[in-house]
This record gives sequence, C-alpha cells and structure tokens, in this order.
Amino acid sequence: MTLTPGKDPDRTVEHRQTGTGRVQFHPAAWADLPTMHHVVNALAGLPMREPRGGTVVHSHGGKSYRDQRMLR
Repeated sequence: MTLTPGKDPDRTVEHRQTGTGRVQFHPAAWADLPTMHHVVNALAGLPMREPRGGTVVHSHGGKSYRDQRMLR
C-alpha cells in the first residue's frame, strides 16, 4: 500500500466548475454489455441514498509521483 501526498506544484488549474451531481444506472441486457451487464444491473438495483456534488477541473501538468512512499 502506498501514500501519495496531495500537493502538486507542477499542476496548473485553468478552470474549475462545481455543481450538484446525480448518477443513474439503467439496466442492461447481455446484448448491450456482454461482459459487464451483470455489474451495471447490480448498480442499477442499489437505492440512491443522497445526491452528491460534482466537480470538473481543467488543468495541465502533473506530478512525477517521486514523493510517493510505501506504508508499513
């Protein structure tokens, strides 16, 4: 297991949008998703407990992950 610190000085955020998010899974048939229909149908059967917020971030750059460390 590893830990990656959240700081990322090499990333530049150009634009950020936040809003209210909502997810809905529609039941699928084998013909729609041959290898994943059972997963989608299981998710579609779960109740929606509470809506969550959503964020879209447009950025460029990124970290090298050299600061990642092993947890012991």
